[in-house]
Amino acid sequence: MKNDNDRRVVCIPSGGLGNQYFQYLYAKNVSLVNNISVKFNETLINLDFKYKTKFFLRINKNKDKFFDSLFISIFLIFKKFKIIKIKNQYQFFNNLIICDFENKKFKNFENIKIDEFKRIYLLGYFQSEDYFIENKTKLIEHIKPIEEDNRLFQQYIDNFNPEKAVFVGLRFYEEAGDHKNNFGGIENEVFYHNCINNFKKKIKDPKFYFFSTIDLKKNKLINYPENSVIIDRNVNANTFETLYFISMFKNFIVSNSTFYWWGAYFAEMKYKEIKIISSKNFINKDIIPKRWMNFN
Repeated sequence: MKNDNDRRVVCIPSGGLGNQYFQYLYAKNVSLVNNISVKFNETLINLDFKYKTKFFLRINKNKDKFFDSLFISIFLIFKKFKIIKIKNQYQFFNNLIICDFENKKFKNFENIKIDEFKRIYLLGYFQSEDYFIENKTKLIEHIKPIEEDNRLFQQYIDNFNPEKAVFVGLRFYEEAGDHKNNFGGIENEVFYHNCINNFKKKIKDPKFYFFSTIDLKKNKLINYPENSVIIDRNVNANTFETLYFISMFKNFIVSNSTFYWWGAYFAEMKYKEIKIISSKNFINKDIIPKRWMNFN
């Protein structure tokens, strides 16, 4: 297909870094498969007054964005006031909008004739590796975390043994208030208890590292095994430092958090042998690769 510089994929990222990685990879994959350019527009993030998210992706944003921002804003107003029916795709003249707001399973959009449209807008979650599987290895190279000035984690890294270390990611969705179930809810203590016991049986003298964005000492969900390490909001590390450290582990207990999901996924790309146990509480049931384990 001939590359037409006037045609483009326009990705509208939303949510935190974990969500934005999924959106980025799907947009880049559509761009590669169809040989057209891709732009990233922060309209949804700028309109997020509730969760106050930000544009985490370390990429260039769309400078020529006025038309795209206006078009998406009008579309979102129509959607909010139910002027248009909720569905997976919309066609407006030579513009196509592909949506994944339900985020319940992988949706195959391969039958859409992309060549017929000048702009292809992507809005939603797209939380499955199936959305970028064709170019997985190539695309992951663009976003995998790199070692930074990790002084805050140096005290843990100096004595870190990936063979015995077990990552435990606890997600509480504290920012969601009474709407935690919109994200799958808070994983219960039985899940963590079963996973911890599983690793205790397989690893001699494992060391558990508990990660969270809240104060785990004040909000104790489970009994932490002896010699555990707590890395919570009191460790003032930036998002990318944390993600890089998580990717150093070989053993994972992942709650329904896309950020922790990506930490395990990056580690999987790094090591030949790895064990990941994931919660089933993700809204999109296709987010968990079949090669991962789950206890619920």
